[in-house]
Amino acid sequence: MKNQNTMQTENKIDCYIINLDISVKRWETIKQCEEFKNVNTIRVSAVNGAEIRFPHPDFSAWKYFLFYGRKPTIGEIGCYFSHVRAMRIFLESQKTHCIVCEDDFEPVPNFTDVIGQALKYAETWDILRLYNTRHFPLPYADLGGGYKLATPLRPGSATLGYMINRTAAKKFLSRCFPMWKPVDDILFSDVPFLKEAVIYPFIGKINNSSKQSEIEKINTSSTICPSCFEIPEADYASVASRSGCSRAKPTAHTGFGITRKNMKYSLLHPAALRFSTVIPWRLYSCAVRYIYNFTTAILRRILYRNQHRP
Repeated sequence: MKNQNTMQTENKIDCYIINLDISVKRWETIKQCEEFKNVNTIRVSAVNGAEIRFPHPDFSAWKYFLFYGRKPTIGEIGCYFSHVRAMRIFLESQKTHCIVCEDDFEPVPNFTDVIGQALKYAETWDILRLYNTRHFPLPYADLGGGYKLATPLRPGSATLGYMINRTAAKKFLSRCFPMWKPVDDILFSDVPFLKEAVIYPFIGKINNSSKQSEIEKINTSSTICPSCFEIPEADYASVASRSGCSRAKPTAHTGFGITRKNMKYSLLHPAALRFSTVIPWRLYSCAVRYIYNFTTAILRRILYRNQHRP
């Protein structure tokens, strides 16, 4: 019997759709989409962040908090684990490339034609953005129909839709745990020496029926407080003492028992963390990525300028 969650033929590229079990209507919409019928559409059951039990060995709340100066949401964690699951399934296959989309991705009418043209330049990229919120593209190849293959000069954001090869998937999985960043920051900024490209204009968009991924929408307001489960009971007093707080237990508002009155004077305040730890690390990682992307862009312009592959 044919799997109802898979629409496959051998000659088509695999497209993994990350979809929550409760989002039945979205999966039905995807199955009815004409462009998705031209690829092997494979449903990946998304991880519901609300069902994850903490502490979790694959998630570091403290590292996340120190880097971003804020608490993560369980929606971010569920989204991250879902993309990891999709890449693991991909590596179990024999395919060299795959598409990974969240279930609110809506392809343009000539989606598969443009993908086919981009695959002719597959040696120039490891990960190909199909949609992004940041790009500054520098084109190096013409895909026809007004679409260009370009080098993004700015580190990417959003994992609504992208194409990936086995090299990129292996590199991502080799450094993905413990989670301490959202999936787009790891994939587009932290995996070293990935050849990255973007199709511009984008060949996908957010489905008009929703402006936010269902995976990230799950309990978005619920945040994971690192102090609530990663500081031993005996250390609460020392944390409170260092923060200038008289209370030893964390509060729901700040997570460190710091009152709003004295919170701004504490080194544990997110604003202080951003200047003490977040800013230097992010500047360093962004600078490395910018330099690498810019160098890649110049080389691609030299090598592929005026080339068009029929």
